[in-house]
Amino acid sequence: MKWRRSSTRHASTSPAPAKGAESVLVVDDEEIIRDLIVEILALGGIEAESLSTGSDLLSRLQVSPAPEVLILDLSLPDAMGEKLLDQARRHWKETCFI
Repeated sequence: MKWRRSSTRHASTSPAPAKGAESVLVVDDEEIIRDLIVEILALGGIEAESLSTGSDLLSRLQVSPAPEVLILDLSLPDAMGEKLLDQARRHWKETCFI
């Protein structure tokens, strides 16, 4: 599995992956949790995007390419987690869900 490396955390001698390389999307309404997950991934050289609401995720489903991995809080205050997960699975068939 290829991962997009974060250029802000680790220097790398290998060239940066091409645009559109695999990615991680973190969706959690708790900022501290969201930031912690993104930071841990960055320490491993993995670049991640984060969103804070189910509504943001629904908007992204319609217009953005699928991430390689989606880390989803199932208890978002503005969305029913299981329904949101089902919608994400229908749109992003190749994505791994955590």
